[in-house]
Order: sequence, then C-alpha cells, then structure tokens
Amino acid sequence: MEKDKNIQKLESKDLSEKVVYYEEDEIDLYELWLTLKKRYKLVLSVTVFFILLSAVYLFLTKPVYRAEFIVKLPQGLTSPQETKNIIDNLENLRKEKRYMELSNLLGISQEKIMDIDSFSASEIRKNKNLIKVILDVYDPNIISKLSVSILEHLNNNRFVKERIEIRKETLRFSIEETNEKIKEIESIKDRILNDLKNGRIKDLGFNPVDMDRTVLSLKEKVKNLENQLKLLRGYEIAVDPVVPEKPSKPKKALILAVASVSGLFLGVFLAFFAEWIENARKRREEIL
Repeated sequence: MEKDKNIQKLESKDLSEKVVYYEEDEIDLYELWLTLKKRYKLVLSVTVFFILLSAVYLFLTKPVYRAEFIVKLPQGLTSPQETKNIIDNLENLRKEKRYMELSNLLGISQEKIMDIDSFSASEIRKNKNLIKVILDVYDPNIISKLSVSILEHLNNNRFVKERIEIRKETLRFSIEETNEKIKEIESIKDRILNDLKNGRIKDLGFNPVDMDRTVLSLKEKVKNLENQLKLLRGYEIAVDPVVPEKPSKPKKALILAVASVSGLFLGVFLAFFAEWIENARKRREEIL
C-alpha cells in the first residue's frame, strides 16, 4: 500500500510539473506577443526602411536587357572553346574600361560600348559546331548591331582567317588536281578508242567502261570539293537575337520581397533586443 502511495505521489508530481511547464510556455509566448505589440513601431519602421532602401536601389539601378544568339562555327577549323576565348577577351577589355580599343575592334561608337553591361559565351553540349553568345546591355536598340559586329570580329580573327585561307587553298588545289586527272583519263580513253578504231589495237586487256566509271567518280569528287569551298564562309549567325521588351534585371519583385522579409526579421530582432536591454536596466536599478 505504501509503495502504491509513493507511485501516485510521483505521478502527481510529474503531472504538476508538466502543467507548470505548459503554463510557463504559455506565459513566454504571451510575453513575446506583448513585446512585439509594445515595439510594433520599431518593427514597422525597420521594415519600411528596408523597403524604401530597396526602392531607392531599384530607382538608381539601370535596367539590363539580355539577348542571346547562336553562332555557327567554321566546321573543323576552330573549336567552341577558342571562340569562347575570343568573346572573353572582349569582356576583359570592357571590365578594364578600355572602351577605345573595344570600339575599334567592334566598329561601334564609345557611347554604345558604354551601354554594354557584359559579354559572355557558352558551349552547346549537344552540338559542337554551335556556340551561344549572351549580351547584357542597357540599351536594347544596340543588340542587332552588336551581334553583327561580334560576328565580324570573330571572322576577322587572324588565326581563324589564316585557317580558312589555308583550307580554301587546299580545296582549290584538290579540285585542280582532280580535274587534271579527269582530263588525263579522258585523253587516254580517246587515244585508245582511236587506235582501236584504226585497227592498231586488237585486244585492250581491260574494259573501257571502267575508265568511264573512274571519270564519273572523279567528277563527283570535284562537285563535293566545290560545294565545300562554297560553304566555307567562316562564322555565321544560326539564330538571330530577339530584342527583349522587358529588362532581365534588376528583378524588382524579388528584391522588394527579400527587403521586406529581411526588414521584418531585423525589426523583430531589434524589438526583442530593446526589450531585453530595458529589462536588464530595470533589474540593475532595483538591485542598486
């Protein structure tokens, strides 16, 4: 019996402690609410200040417009990484504020150069013959002109021009050499047929049709080489840039939302901190 009474006392004690803890939690939450209610002006002021600060930032920041276009590389003559390096060099000149040099390279006035926020390029994984060029500008009206200027700059690159010229010379030489072979075979064929007709040769030892097949094959080769020569034009724009109607940054809604939440959290923190300072000062005065 005595053991059962002790167990009941322990259970009642645990229950009473839980009730006390629950009441203390309720009191703490209520005190937090009273603190926020007491300091609501501080919380509101900090939140409004952050919103106004972000609004001033948005007002002073120039809107940036983004456009992208796809460039087709000269097949087999350059790589996406080499092309990306050329674009990166333009961006480095812009970062170093070498506007005069950049203006001369692109053939654009310095005023328009200063309307450029950044150049960049990225490889297209699924196609090694294409590269994406990204333009961030303050004035969307320069996008079309700028894309053409970048294309001309790529084609005027000394190493690219040399490779294209070497490739053209190689193709021209192959065409000329193949045409000479065709003429030589046709000349031999005509001479053999003439000798056969005049009775100088009775047994050829081969089928003349094979010579015709060889000539047709060589003519097809010449045709392919000429097509390659026609298509060898350096860099080309595969997809033209689209001039955007709305800026890509700053993102007004996102900035205002982040500013509001940040201001609210900081305001709540300052409210509790101010309350803690006030309570600490009161306790100190009571002790003294």
